[in-house]
Order: sequence, then structure tokens, then C-alpha cells
Amino acid sequence: MLSGEALQPGLETLLVCPVCRGELPLSEVSESRAWRCSRCGCRYETGTHAAILIPEVLPHRAVRRKWNAWVQLQENGLVYYEADPEHNLSVGERADVEAFATFCKPAGLVLDIGCGPQSLPSYWKPVGEAELIGIDPLSGEEERAFGFVQGIGEYLPFRSDTFDQVLMASSLDHALAPRRVLREARRVLKGDGRLSLWFFDVDTTKRTFAQRCRDHRRRIARRLRKLGRVPGILMRGGPSALLVKVRRRLAIATANGATGATPHPADPAETLTVPSGAADAFHIEYCTTSRVFRWLSQTGYSIRRVRVFERSHVFVEAVPASRPVLGFLKRAESRRGEHRGA
Repeated sequence: MLSGEALQPGLETLLVCPVCRGELPLSEVSESRAWRCSRCGCRYETGTHAAILIPEVLPHRAVRRKWNAWVQLQENGLVYYEADPEHNLSVGERADVEAFATFCKPAGLVLDIGCGPQSLPSYWKPVGEAELIGIDPLSGEEERAFGFVQGIGEYLPFRSDTFDQVLMASSLDHALAPRRVLREARRVLKGDGRLSLWFFDVDTTKRTFAQRCRDHRRRIARRLRKLGRVPGILMRGGPSALLVKVRRRLAIATANGATGATPHPADPAETLTVPSGAADAFHIEYCTTSRVFRWLSQTGYSIRRVRVFERSHVFVEAVPASRPVLGFLKRAESRRGEHRGA
């Protein structure tokens, strides 16, 4: 049997193979501290403090294609997690963490996807009786104060219809395939469960700097008018040297805002590798409110509540859409198609 250090008591009853969802023979761990799924044959290992349930062979091509870039992003993230955990992990007293804790109100059996390497997230302030289970690709150095499995959200090693609530606190933009993570979260949620999501909307940063660009162009245009000159291409937002500089600053500021990192005089991000296909040194792609809402709709959720904190932090509570409603929408869409064809 797995030792208590590797797998907390009671956690083994929740686990299944993350690839085929077959039963895992946890009692048949070999001397090499590894075992194979009895259905698909996938091999898994146990680490020092947790079972490692990341598939050795990723079954989906779209996920495999991003894997190497994603691994590089995790290594980049460790630089910030170790150097400045207060601003890059949910630890300590922070206004945004407190706001999310108040919004999500954890209760029941809760799964935290992307819980981070810390011993306990600061937003874990349950209402009534609650139990936390966490999953993260980083094993972390500290002992966990909750049940933990090392894995990825695209392939959750948990039984379907298990959790009362799923948390994703500033982790969706670190995913390999965000829509697949949301589908997996819906699968493990109970029918009356809820998803509590926290993400950073980079569009708010872009809009702020875009407005500054427009204001700057207008100021220059006014000066040109006083001099009796025609603004020309500058008024139309053309490729002037000044605008190129502003757009460069916009790109840097957007990246800093998306990571939530506090700028430092010698920012280590300047020395990190941005892999091909990534949005920056930490993210495969950015989150925006419209994009996340579309993902939720496509993966079978209904949005119940939304709160915007300090303009850029968006908290969303979503619930699994009922099957009758989805069926009704599909029938309605097919009827529209028939009418259009007629």
C-alpha cells in the first residue's frame, strides 16, 4: 500500500487513471514505487509527498504539441515563485486573495486545480465543514496541509461527479488547453456543484494603454495644429516611430500585468526564454472576459455570478448547465437551420 507520506488517507478512494478513468491498483505498488493502470497500461509513480499522476504519453495531439513550450513556462514560473512568492503565489495578506476568498466561500469537498507549491493557499477560508484536495504540476518543497496529487488539469485523476466545488485561482491562463481543463472540471463536479474561477483580464490593461496612446496622439495633433501643420498619418494611428515605442511599452506592461509580478529594478523576466507558441515567458495564452465566457459556454457551464475586483481581476461562479437545457438549445438551433434552408 502507498505510504501516508505519498498519499493521504482517504484520497485513494477518489483516484482513477487520468487517461482512461479506469481503476488504479494502488495496493500493488512495485519496489520502484510505480504501478500501471489495469485497463490502459499507463505507468505512474509516487513522489516523496504525493502520487505523480501525469500521463507519460499524452493522448491528445493538441496537448502534446504544446508540451515542450509548457514545460519551459513552468521552469520560468519557478524563478518568480522562489524569488517573490508573495506577489506570485496566493500567500500572505493580499487584497485580491481576500476578495476571492470572500467570493468563492469554499464548502463541501473542494478540488483546487493549480493549487500551487505552497503548503496552503491563503484563499482557503471555508464556510462550515469543508475538505480541500489540490492538484498541481509542481510538487513543491513544503508539506501540504491538504490532500494533494501531482498532475495537470487537462487529465484529472479523479472520479466523475465527486466534488461539491472546483476552484481555479489564477491558474486557467497557465493551462495547456484551457477548454479541456474546464471540461474535466465539469466532469468531476457533482450535478449541483459549482466552479469558482479567478482570472486576470489582460484586455483591461490593453484598453488602458490604448487610451493613453490615443490621448498622446491627440496632444501631438493639437500641437501640430498650432504650428499650422497637418497631422496626417499620426492622426490615423499610422506606423510612426513614436507609436512603435508606445506599443513596445504596451507589450511589456501587458506581460507584467498578466503575470501579477511586481516590477523590479533588475527584472529576471528579461532573461527568461519565451518558447515558440507562448504568449510570454509565463503563459501559453492570455485570458479575457469574453474569451473565458465563450470557453465556459462551449464546455457546458451556466454563469451564475461575476465580480470584477480592481478592474482587472475577474471572479466567476459557474454551474454545470442542465442537460435538458442543452438539448433544448440544440433542438432550437436545428429548427433555425431548417427554417433557413426552407
